[in-house]
Amino acid sequence: MNFSLNDRWLELIHREEMKATLASTADKTAMLLRRDGAYSEDVMDYPLIFPETDFGSLVENVRMVIYSQQKIVNAIYKNAGLGGLDELFPLPGTTLNIIDEAEMDVLNNNIIRADIIPSEGGYKICEINYGTPTTGFEAFNLYHFLSHESGLDFTRKLKAPLSDLADFYKRKMYESGREKLVIFILSKYRYQGYTSVNFMCKYFQKAMPEFKVAVYDETDYPEELLTPEFGSKTLVYRNFLIEDLNEYSEFFKKLVDSDAEISSSLVTERLMDKGWFDILRCEPYQSLLSEQEISAIARVVPQTEIVTQANIDRITGQKDELIFKKRYSCGGQDILLGCDIEKDTLLRCLADSKDNGYVAQRIVDSVKLNLSPRIGGKVEPHDVVLGLYFIGGNANGVFVRVSSRSKVVNVCEGKASSGWAYPLDTWQVHLK
Repeated sequence: MNFSLNDRWLELIHREEMKATLASTADKTAMLLRRDGAYSEDVMDYPLIFPETDFGSLVENVRMVIYSQQKIVNAIYKNAGLGGLDELFPLPGTTLNIIDEAEMDVLNNNIIRADIIPSEGGYKICEINYGTPTTGFEAFNLYHFLSHESGLDFTRKLKAPLSDLADFYKRKMYESGREKLVIFILSKYRYQGYTSVNFMCKYFQKAMPEFKVAVYDETDYPEELLTPEFGSKTLVYRNFLIEDLNEYSEFFKKLVDSDAEISSSLVTERLMDKGWFDILRCEPYQSLLSEQEISAIARVVPQTEIVTQANIDRITGQKDELIFKKRYSCGGQDILLGCDIEKDTLLRCLADSKDNGYVAQRIVDSVKLNLSPRIGGKVEPHDVVLGLYFIGGNANGVFVRVSSRSKVVNVCEGKASSGWAYPLDTWQVHLK
Protein backbone atom coordinates (compact mmCIF):
# COMPACT_ATOMS: atom_id res chain seq x y z
CA MET A 1 0.00 0.00 0.00
CA ASN A 2 1.47 3.34 -1.04
CA PHE A 3 1.41 5.09 2.32
CA SER A 4 2.74 8.33 0.84
CA LEU A 5 -0.46 8.57 -1.19
CA ASN A 6 -2.52 8.09 1.97
CA ASP A 7 -0.39 10.65 3.80
CA ARG A 8 -1.44 13.25 1.22
CA TRP A 9 -5.05 12.07 1.40
CA LEU A 10 -5.08 12.34 5.20
CA GLU A 11 -3.56 15.80 4.96
CA LEU A 12 -6.43 16.86 2.68
CA ILE A 13 -9.23 15.58 4.90
CA HIS A 14 -7.66 16.98 8.08
CA ARG A 15 -7.66 20.53 6.79
CA GLU A 16 -9.51 22.80 9.18
CA GLU A 17 -12.23 23.57 6.63
CA MET A 18 -12.89 19.81 6.21
CA LYS A 19 -12.76 18.63 9.82
CA ALA A 20 -16.19 19.86 10.94
CA THR A 21 -17.91 18.64 7.77
CA LEU A 22 -16.34 15.18 7.90
CA ALA A 23 -16.90 14.79 11.64
CA SER A 24 -20.60 15.65 11.19
CA THR A 25 -20.93 13.28 8.24
CA ALA A 26 -19.11 10.51 10.14
CA ASP A 27 -21.68 10.85 12.94
CA LYS A 28 -24.45 10.31 10.38
CA THR A 29 -22.79 7.21 8.94
CA ALA A 30 -22.28 5.79 12.45
CA MET A 31 -25.99 6.38 13.09
CA LEU A 32 -26.85 4.46 9.91
CA LEU A 33 -24.76 1.52 11.15
CA ARG A 34 -26.35 1.53 14.60
CA ARG A 35 -29.84 1.76 13.12
CA ASP A 36 -29.07 -1.29 11.00
CA GLY A 37 -27.87 -3.30 14.00
CA ALA A 38 -24.08 -3.13 13.58
CA TYR A 39 -23.67 -1.18 16.80
CA SER A 40 -20.34 -2.81 17.81
CA GLU A 41 -18.58 -1.93 14.55
CA ASP A 42 -15.92 0.77 14.89
CA VAL A 43 -15.83 2.23 11.38
CA MET A 44 -13.21 4.86 10.59
CA ASP A 45 -14.51 8.36 9.93
CA TYR A 46 -13.05 8.29 6.42
CA PRO A 47 -11.80 5.76 3.83
CA LEU A 48 -8.25 5.16 2.64
CA ILE A 49 -6.81 5.10 -0.86
CA PHE A 50 -5.30 2.10 -2.59
CA PRO A 51 -3.15 3.18 -5.57
CA GLU A 52 -4.57 1.76 -8.79
CA THR A 53 -1.24 0.32 -9.95
CA ASP A 54 -0.76 -1.51 -6.64
CA PHE A 55 -4.37 -2.69 -6.71
CA GLY A 56 -4.12 -4.17 -10.20
CA SER A 57 -0.91 -6.01 -9.37
CA LEU A 58 -2.28 -7.38 -6.10
CA VAL A 59 -5.52 -8.54 -7.74
CA GLU A 60 -3.53 -10.44 -10.39
CA ASN A 61 -1.28 -12.13 -7.81
CA VAL A 62 -4.21 -13.22 -5.63
CA ARG A 63 -6.06 -14.50 -8.72
CA MET A 64 -3.04 -16.68 -9.49
CA VAL A 65 -3.15 -18.17 -5.97
CA ILE A 66 -6.88 -18.88 -6.31
CA TYR A 67 -6.41 -20.45 -9.75
CA SER A 68 -3.72 -22.64 -8.20
CA GLN A 69 -6.15 -23.85 -5.54
CA GLN A 70 -8.69 -24.63 -8.22
CA LYS A 71 -6.23 -26.74 -10.24
CA ILE A 72 -5.16 -28.72 -7.18
CA VAL A 73 -8.74 -29.29 -5.92
CA ASN A 74 -9.91 -30.43 -9.35
CA ALA A 75 -6.95 -32.81 -9.73
CA ILE A 76 -7.49 -34.38 -6.30
CA TYR A 77 -11.26 -34.69 -6.85
CA LYS A 78 -10.75 -36.24 -10.30
CA ASN A 79 -8.25 -38.81 -9.04
CA ALA A 80 -9.59 -39.58 -5.54
CA GLY A 81 -13.02 -37.99 -5.17
CA LEU A 82 -14.22 -36.47 -1.91
CA GLY A 83 -12.18 -39.03 0.01
CA GLY A 84 -9.01 -37.50 -1.40
CA LEU A 85 -10.11 -34.04 -0.32
CA ASP A 86 -11.03 -35.37 3.13
CA GLU A 87 -7.56 -36.85 3.53
CA LEU A 88 -5.78 -33.56 2.76
CA PHE A 89 -8.35 -31.24 4.31
CA PRO A 90 -10.01 -33.13 7.19
CA LEU A 91 -13.03 -31.11 8.27
CA PRO A 92 -14.11 -30.89 11.90
CA GLY A 93 -16.55 -33.76 12.36
CA THR A 94 -20.03 -33.29 10.92
CA THR A 95 -22.72 -35.75 9.91
CA LEU A 96 -24.15 -33.38 7.30
CA ASN A 97 -22.74 -33.65 3.81
CA ILE A 98 -23.46 -30.31 2.12
CA ILE A 99 -21.54 -30.35 -1.17
CA ASP A 100 -22.01 -28.10 -4.20
CA GLU A 101 -19.63 -29.28 -6.91
CA ALA A 102 -20.22 -26.07 -8.88
CA GLU A 103 -18.13 -24.29 -6.22
CA MET A 104 -15.07 -26.11 -7.52
CA ASP A 105 -15.15 -23.43 -10.21
CA VAL A 106 -13.42 -21.54 -7.45
CA LEU A 107 -13.13 -17.95 -8.67
CA ASN A 108 -16.46 -17.64 -10.49
CA ASN A 109 -18.76 -19.47 -8.08
CA ASN A 110 -17.57 -18.22 -4.71
CA ILE A 111 -17.39 -15.19 -2.46
CA ILE A 112 -13.74 -14.84 -1.43
CA ARG A 113 -11.80 -12.53 0.83
CA ALA A 114 -8.01 -12.72 0.91
CA ASP A 115 -6.63 -11.09 4.07
CA ILE A 116 -3.38 -9.34 3.21
CA ILE A 117 -0.61 -7.67 5.21
CA PRO A 118 1.41 -4.88 3.59
CA SER A 119 5.04 -5.46 4.57
CA GLU A 120 8.53 -4.29 3.62
CA GLY A 121 8.74 -7.42 1.48
CA GLY A 122 5.52 -6.63 -0.37
CA TYR A 123 1.92 -7.76 0.11
CA LYS A 124 1.55 -11.10 1.91
CA ILE A 125 -1.66 -13.15 2.20
CA CYS A 126 -2.18 -14.26 5.80
CA GLU A 127 -5.39 -16.23 5.12
CA ILE A 128 -8.14 -16.75 2.54
CA ASN A 129 -11.80 -16.85 3.55
CA TYR A 130 -14.43 -18.47 1.35
CA GLY A 131 -18.17 -18.41 1.18
CA THR A 132 -19.41 -16.77 4.32
CA PRO A 133 -17.62 -13.44 4.92
CA THR A 134 -20.11 -10.58 5.06
CA THR A 135 -18.50 -7.88 7.17
CA GLY A 136 -17.13 -5.03 5.12
CA PHE A 137 -19.50 -4.90 2.16
CA GLU A 138 -21.52 -2.12 3.75
CA ALA A 139 -18.42 0.07 4.32
CA PHE A 140 -18.30 0.95 0.62
CA ASN A 141 -21.90 2.16 0.71
CA LEU A 142 -21.39 4.12 3.92
CA TYR A 143 -18.46 5.97 2.41
CA HIS A 144 -20.46 6.56 -0.76
CA PHE A 145 -22.94 8.39 1.46
CA LEU A 146 -20.07 10.25 3.15
CA SER A 147 -18.63 11.16 -0.26
CA HIS A 148 -21.76 12.99 -1.29
CA GLU A 149 -22.53 14.52 2.09
CA SER A 150 -19.02 15.89 2.64
CA GLY A 151 -18.33 17.29 -0.83
CA LEU A 152 -15.41 14.91 -1.44
CA ASP A 153 -15.68 12.78 -4.54
CA PHE A 154 -13.97 9.40 -4.24
CA THR A 155 -16.59 6.81 -5.22
CA ARG A 156 -17.40 7.82 -8.80
CA LYS A 157 -16.92 5.14 -11.48
CA LEU A 158 -16.66 2.45 -8.80
CA LYS A 159 -19.13 -0.41 -8.42
CA ALA A 160 -20.33 -1.28 -4.93
CA PRO A 161 -19.36 -4.82 -3.80
CA LEU A 162 -22.96 -5.32 -2.67
CA SER A 163 -23.96 -4.73 -6.29
CA ASP A 164 -21.58 -7.51 -7.35
CA LEU A 165 -22.99 -9.70 -4.57
CA ALA A 166 -26.55 -9.05 -5.76
CA ASP A 167 -25.54 -9.91 -9.36
CA PHE A 168 -23.85 -13.07 -8.07
CA TYR A 169 -26.96 -14.32 -6.28
CA LYS A 170 -29.29 -13.18 -9.03
CA ARG A 171 -27.33 -15.39 -11.43
CA LYS A 172 -27.46 -18.30 -8.97
CA MET A 173 -31.23 -17.87 -8.60
CA TYR A 174 -31.77 -18.09 -12.36
CA GLU A 175 -29.34 -21.01 -12.76
CA SER A 176 -30.97 -22.99 -9.95
CA GLY A 177 -34.56 -22.13 -10.88
CA ARG A 178 -35.32 -21.09 -7.29
CA GLU A 179 -37.92 -18.51 -6.30
CA LYS A 180 -36.88 -17.40 -2.80
CA LEU A 181 -33.48 -16.29 -1.54
CA VAL A 182 -32.92 -16.70 2.19
CA ILE A 183 -29.99 -14.94 3.86
CA PHE A 184 -29.54 -17.31 6.80
CA ILE A 185 -27.59 -16.26 9.88
CA LEU A 186 -27.63 -17.90 13.30
CA SER A 187 -29.21 -15.77 16.02
CA LYS A 188 -25.95 -15.73 18.02
CA TYR A 189 -24.27 -13.90 15.11
CA ARG A 190 -27.27 -11.90 13.98
CA TYR A 191 -27.43 -9.82 17.15
CA GLN A 192 -23.77 -9.58 18.18
CA GLY A 193 -23.54 -6.12 16.61
CA TYR A 194 -20.46 -6.59 14.43
CA THR A 195 -22.26 -7.18 11.18
CA SER A 196 -25.76 -6.73 9.94
CA VAL A 197 -27.43 -8.67 7.16
CA ASN A 198 -30.46 -6.35 7.10
CA PHE A 199 -28.62 -3.83 4.93
CA MET A 200 -27.70 -6.64 2.55
CA CYS A 201 -31.28 -7.90 2.43
CA LYS A 202 -32.65 -4.47 1.52
CA TYR A 203 -30.04 -4.15 -1.20
CA PHE A 204 -30.94 -7.57 -2.64
CA GLN A 205 -34.67 -6.81 -2.54
CA LYS A 206 -34.10 -3.69 -4.62
CA ALA A 207 -31.67 -5.36 -7.03
CA MET A 208 -33.79 -8.45 -7.76
CA PRO A 209 -37.48 -7.56 -7.34
CA GLU A 210 -38.48 -10.63 -9.36
CA PHE A 211 -37.45 -12.84 -6.42
CA LYS A 212 -38.50 -13.02 -2.79
CA VAL A 213 -35.62 -12.17 -0.41
CA ALA A 214 -35.68 -12.54 3.37
CA VAL A 215 -33.40 -12.84 6.42
CA TYR A 216 -34.00 -15.66 8.90
CA ASP A 217 -32.21 -17.32 11.77
CA GLU A 218 -32.96 -20.69 13.38
CA THR A 219 -35.54 -19.09 15.71
CA ASP A 220 -37.76 -17.54 13.05
CA TYR A 221 -37.18 -19.75 9.99
CA PRO A 222 -40.67 -20.51 8.62
CA GLU A 223 -41.70 -24.14 9.12
CA GLU A 224 -43.19 -24.30 5.64
CA LEU A 225 -39.76 -23.58 4.11
CA LEU A 226 -38.47 -26.73 5.83
CA THR A 227 -40.78 -28.87 3.69
CA PRO A 228 -39.71 -30.16 0.24
CA GLU A 229 -42.64 -28.32 -1.36
CA PHE A 230 -41.17 -24.93 -0.50
CA GLY A 231 -37.58 -25.88 0.31
CA SER A 232 -37.06 -27.02 -3.27
CA LYS A 233 -37.82 -23.46 -4.37
CA THR A 234 -35.37 -21.88 -1.89
CA LEU A 235 -31.72 -20.87 -2.19
CA VAL A 236 -30.00 -20.34 1.16
CA TYR A 237 -26.97 -18.05 1.50
CA ARG A 238 -25.43 -19.43 4.68
CA ASN A 239 -23.77 -17.25 7.28
CA PHE A 240 -22.70 -19.83 9.82
CA LEU A 241 -19.53 -21.77 10.55
CA ILE A 242 -18.86 -25.44 10.09
CA GLU A 243 -18.75 -26.11 13.84
CA ASP A 244 -22.29 -24.75 14.04
CA LEU A 245 -23.54 -27.72 11.99
CA ASN A 246 -23.18 -29.99 15.01
CA GLU A 247 -24.36 -27.50 17.62
CA TYR A 248 -27.57 -26.92 15.65
CA SER A 249 -27.66 -30.32 13.92
CA GLU A 250 -31.41 -30.88 14.35
CA PHE A 251 -32.29 -27.66 12.54
CA PHE A 252 -29.69 -28.10 9.80
CA LYS A 253 -30.82 -31.67 9.12
CA LYS A 254 -34.32 -30.29 8.47
CA LEU A 255 -32.82 -27.63 6.21
CA VAL A 256 -30.87 -30.20 4.17
CA ASP A 257 -33.87 -32.56 4.01
CA SER A 258 -36.07 -29.73 2.69
CA ASP A 259 -34.14 -29.84 -0.61
CA ALA A 260 -33.13 -26.20 -0.24
CA GLU A 261 -29.95 -25.35 -2.14
CA ILE A 262 -27.31 -24.18 0.32
CA SER A 263 -24.74 -21.79 -1.09
CA SER A 264 -21.22 -21.83 0.40
CA SER A 265 -21.08 -25.58 0.91
CA LEU A 266 -18.40 -27.73 2.54
CA VAL A 267 -16.32 -27.28 -0.63
CA THR A 268 -15.66 -23.73 0.55
CA GLU A 269 -14.61 -24.96 4.00
CA ARG A 270 -11.90 -27.08 2.42
CA LEU A 271 -10.74 -24.14 0.33
CA MET A 272 -10.06 -21.96 3.37
CA ASP A 273 -8.10 -24.53 5.37
CA LYS A 274 -4.91 -22.66 6.35
CA GLY A 275 -2.98 -25.79 5.42
CA TRP A 276 -3.27 -24.58 1.81
CA PHE A 277 -0.37 -22.21 2.42
CA ASP A 278 1.86 -25.27 2.93
CA ILE A 279 0.30 -27.37 0.16
CA LEU A 280 0.64 -24.64 -2.49
CA ARG A 281 4.44 -24.81 -2.16
CA CYS A 282 4.70 -28.61 -2.09
CA GLU A 283 5.49 -31.15 -4.76
CA PRO A 284 3.79 -32.89 -6.48
CA TYR A 285 1.15 -30.12 -6.46
CA GLN A 286 3.38 -27.41 -7.92
CA SER A 287 3.82 -29.61 -11.00
CA LEU A 288 0.15 -28.85 -11.76
CA LEU A 289 0.77 -25.10 -11.82
CA SER A 290 2.03 -22.61 -14.39
CA GLU A 291 5.24 -20.63 -13.94
CA GLN A 292 3.15 -17.48 -13.36
CA GLU A 293 1.17 -19.19 -10.58
CA ILE A 294 4.29 -20.54 -8.89
CA SER A 295 5.86 -17.08 -9.08
CA ALA A 296 2.75 -15.43 -7.58
CA ILE A 297 2.72 -17.93 -4.70
CA ALA A 298 6.39 -17.17 -4.00
CA ARG A 299 5.61 -13.43 -3.92
CA VAL A 300 2.50 -13.30 -1.76
CA VAL A 301 2.24 -16.52 0.28
CA PRO A 302 4.37 -16.49 3.46
CA GLN A 303 6.34 -19.58 4.42
CA THR A 304 3.90 -21.91 6.20
CA GLU A 305 4.03 -25.49 7.50
CA ILE A 306 1.32 -27.79 8.77
CA VAL A 307 2.40 -28.78 12.30
CA THR A 308 2.90 -32.57 12.57
CA GLN A 309 4.54 -34.94 15.02
CA ALA A 310 7.49 -35.13 12.63
CA ASN A 311 8.26 -31.39 12.63
CA ILE A 312 6.81 -30.11 15.92
CA ASP A 313 10.14 -30.03 17.83
CA ARG A 314 11.94 -28.14 15.05
CA ILE A 315 9.07 -25.69 14.55
CA THR A 316 8.56 -24.89 18.23
CA GLY A 317 12.30 -24.33 18.50
CA GLN A 318 11.82 -21.45 16.04
CA LYS A 319 8.65 -20.22 17.72
CA ASP A 320 9.72 -16.57 18.16
CA GLU A 321 9.68 -16.11 14.38
CA LEU A 322 6.32 -17.81 13.90
CA ILE A 323 2.60 -17.34 14.41
CA PHE A 324 0.53 -20.47 15.03
CA LYS A 325 -3.00 -20.65 13.59
CA LYS A 326 -5.65 -23.31 13.83
CA ARG A 327 -6.31 -24.68 10.35
CA TYR A 328 -10.04 -24.06 10.76
CA SER A 329 -10.61 -20.81 12.61
CA CYS A 330 -11.84 -17.31 11.92
CA GLY A 331 -12.46 -14.01 13.67
CA GLY A 332 -8.92 -13.86 15.06
CA GLN A 333 -9.52 -16.89 17.29
CA ASP A 334 -7.05 -19.71 17.99
CA ILE A 335 -4.00 -17.62 17.09
CA LEU A 336 -0.81 -18.03 19.10
CA LEU A 337 2.12 -15.63 18.73
CA GLY A 338 5.22 -17.72 19.30
CA CYS A 339 7.13 -14.84 20.87
CA ASP A 340 4.39 -14.36 23.48
CA ILE A 341 4.11 -17.93 24.72
CA GLU A 342 6.47 -20.29 26.56
CA LYS A 343 7.58 -23.34 24.59
CA ASP A 344 6.08 -25.83 27.04
CA THR A 345 2.74 -24.02 26.96
CA LEU A 346 2.85 -23.87 23.16
CA LEU A 347 3.56 -27.60 22.92
CA ARG A 348 0.64 -28.28 25.24
CA CYS A 349 -1.72 -26.11 23.14
CA LEU A 350 -0.64 -27.81 19.92
CA ALA A 351 -0.97 -31.27 21.47
CA ASP A 352 -4.41 -30.48 22.87
CA SER A 353 -5.66 -29.19 19.52
CA LYS A 354 -8.77 -30.97 18.35
CA ASP A 355 -9.99 -31.34 14.78
CA ASN A 356 -7.09 -31.08 12.35
CA GLY A 357 -4.49 -29.01 14.18
CA TYR A 358 -2.38 -25.95 13.49
CA VAL A 359 -0.14 -24.36 10.90
CA ALA A 360 3.02 -22.42 11.73
CA GLN A 361 3.43 -19.33 9.58
CA ARG A 362 6.39 -16.98 9.30
CA ILE A 363 5.44 -13.70 11.01
CA VAL A 364 4.82 -10.90 8.54
CA ASP A 365 5.44 -7.52 10.13
CA SER A 366 2.95 -4.96 8.90
CA VAL A 367 4.27 -1.68 7.58
CA LYS A 368 2.53 0.68 9.96
CA LEU A 369 0.27 3.48 8.75
CA ASN A 370 0.11 6.71 10.74
CA LEU A 371 -3.52 7.67 11.20
CA SER A 372 -6.36 8.30 13.61
CA PRO A 373 -9.63 6.45 12.96
CA ARG A 374 -11.42 9.57 14.28
CA ILE A 375 -11.27 12.98 12.62
CA GLY A 376 -9.17 15.21 14.89
CA GLY A 377 -8.01 12.28 17.02
CA LYS A 378 -4.46 11.35 18.00
CA VAL A 379 -2.40 10.20 15.01
CA GLU A 380 -0.30 7.13 15.82
CA PRO A 381 1.12 4.04 14.04
CA HIS A 382 -1.40 1.33 13.19
CA ASP A 383 -0.94 -2.24 11.99
CA VAL A 384 -2.99 -2.86 8.86
CA VAL A 385 -4.78 -5.87 7.36
CA LEU A 386 -6.39 -5.54 3.93
CA GLY A 387 -9.34 -7.70 2.87
CA LEU A 388 -9.42 -8.12 -0.92
CA TYR A 389 -12.84 -9.38 -2.00
CA PHE A 390 -13.60 -11.40 -5.11
CA ILE A 391 -17.32 -11.77 -5.77
CA GLY A 392 -18.07 -13.96 -8.78
CA GLY A 393 -14.56 -13.15 -10.00
CA ASN A 394 -14.84 -9.36 -9.62
CA ALA A 395 -12.60 -7.28 -7.33
CA ASN A 396 -13.36 -3.60 -6.80
CA GLY A 397 -11.86 -2.44 -3.54
CA VAL A 398 -10.31 -3.41 -0.24
CA PHE A 399 -11.85 -3.87 3.21
CA VAL A 400 -9.46 -2.31 5.76
CA ARG A 401 -8.82 -3.12 9.42
CA VAL A 402 -6.36 -1.10 11.48
CA SER A 403 -5.23 -1.41 15.08
CA SER A 404 -2.76 0.46 17.29
CA ARG A 405 -3.34 -2.00 20.14
CA SER A 406 -2.98 -5.52 18.79
CA LYS A 407 -0.92 -7.32 16.14
CA VAL A 408 -3.96 -9.57 15.69
CA VAL A 409 -5.78 -7.00 13.59
CA ASN A 410 -9.32 -8.29 13.83
CA VAL A 411 -12.63 -6.59 14.53
CA CYS A 412 -13.87 -9.18 17.06
CA GLU A 413 -10.67 -10.29 18.81
CA GLY A 414 -8.20 -7.50 18.11
CA LYS A 415 -10.55 -4.51 18.68
CA ALA A 416 -9.66 -3.11 15.27
CA SER A 417 -11.29 -0.22 13.46
CA SER A 418 -12.53 -0.99 9.97
CA GLY A 419 -13.15 0.83 6.72
CA TRP A 420 -12.59 0.66 2.97
CA ALA A 421 -9.73 1.56 0.63
CA TYR A 422 -10.66 2.76 -2.85
CA PRO A 423 -8.40 2.06 -5.85
CA LEU A 424 -7.76 5.64 -6.98
CA ASP A 425 -5.01 7.93 -8.17
CA THR A 426 -4.36 11.32 -6.58
CA TRP A 427 -5.87 13.33 -9.40
CA GLN A 428 -9.19 11.54 -8.99
CA VAL A 429 -9.60 12.91 -5.46
CA HIS A 430 -10.79 16.48 -5.40
CA LEU A 431 -13.22 18.86 -3.79
CA LYS A 432 -16.47 19.28 -5.68
